[in-house]
Amino acid sequence: MNAFRYDQPKINTTNPNKWYIGYHIFFEDGTKERRREHGLKNYKISLTKEKDLEQRMKLAKRILRLVEDDLSNDIDPNKRNEELDKRNLAKIQAQQKEFDSRISFDNALAMVKREKGWVNPAEGKEHTANIVPTNLISSFKPFLERIGKVDDIRKVTRVDVKNYIEERFNPIVGKGWSSASCSAAKARVSILFSVLLDKDLIEHNPTVGIKIKKDNEKIRPLDIDDTDRFEPWTAEETLHWFEDLAVSETEIEKLMYVSSALLYYAFIRKSELLRLSVISKLICTEIGK
Repeated sequence: MNAFRYDQPKINTTNPNKWYIGYHIFFEDGTKERRREHGLKNYKISLTKEKDLEQRMKLAKRILRLVEDDLSNDIDPNKRNEELDKRNLAKIQAQQKEFDSRISFDNALAMVKREKGWVNPAEGKEHTANIVPTNLISSFKPFLERIGKVDDIRKVTRVDVKNYIEERFNPIVGKGWSSASCSAAKARVSILFSVLLDKDLIEHNPTVGIKIKKDNEKIRPLDIDDTDRFEPWTAEETLHWFEDLAVSETEIEKLMYVSSALLYYAFIRKSELLRLSVISKLICTEIGK
């Protein structure tokens, strides 16, 4: 709620030598002030020094917009510099607080090591104390760097962790991790966030509810011999099938031209064309003649 009310500011040009923006401001204590904003003190724009009337009107409209913006944002134009300084300071302090409260991956991992006793691990825990941090650093940290969240892992979401697991289960290149390896990776990441959750530094563990796929759900990577199955028609093939065949006099080549043109413009790939039994039988029939 505004600490004051005001009437609509207007440009006053009654005195040709002293233009101003005029308005009234009404405070909560019942007092009222009549304001004449000339621009120089509060907005560093002078209406009195500008002699060209057209240019002066442009400046007046600019000051009018500034006054209206300040009033609508609960800023008293006579105290705008003081108010803006306070608001900028508050904004800077909020940004600094946000910066100070960030939790980087490295700091989070150091926290985990302390909480789990992995800094100087007890006998029998040396392997776990070494393997979990090592795997997190080698795999999860690069992922966080790529998505821009390594400096504040509080921003990591369930979707992020799900994508991290999926990328390793079904990578674009290579065989990928097994289901068991993905489960182990999820458990390691869960340890990282569990410690933060216990310290009330995050509201929930983003690994909760993520389902690990079974090995039979893995997408089979393409073999070298599979590549041609998904290739579109090449320029040379198009030339042969649609230009050379178009002028052919033989029935079989005319049939191949018509059928190929039909399937080509239906966006069917060459491999799918060659697998169609109907076309194959027609071609074989013509060849048999």
